[in-house]
Amino acid sequence: MMNELNVLSELMESPQNGYKLQKTLQIPFDHYRKVSFGVIYPLLNRLEAAGAITLSTSASSPKPKSQQSLKPASNASLN
Repeated sequence: MMNELNVLSELMESPQNGYKLQKTLQIPFDHYRKVSFGVIYPLLNRLEAAGAITLSTSASSPKPKSQQSLKPASNASLN
């Protein structure tokens, strides 16, 4: 539950991809707790399946990147 809240609070600030979310969430925990990609990506999939976030893919770069953003209804429920 704590990871979900951390991810949703980060997405409330701005849309981000999984890599950036992992790096951002690792900062406060530093070496005390590892926030791995094996936690982040399944969590993002669960949040998308639950309808809390949306997934968009940017094709502007040579390698397409996925970006997650908070849905407006989820944003309102966090406030």
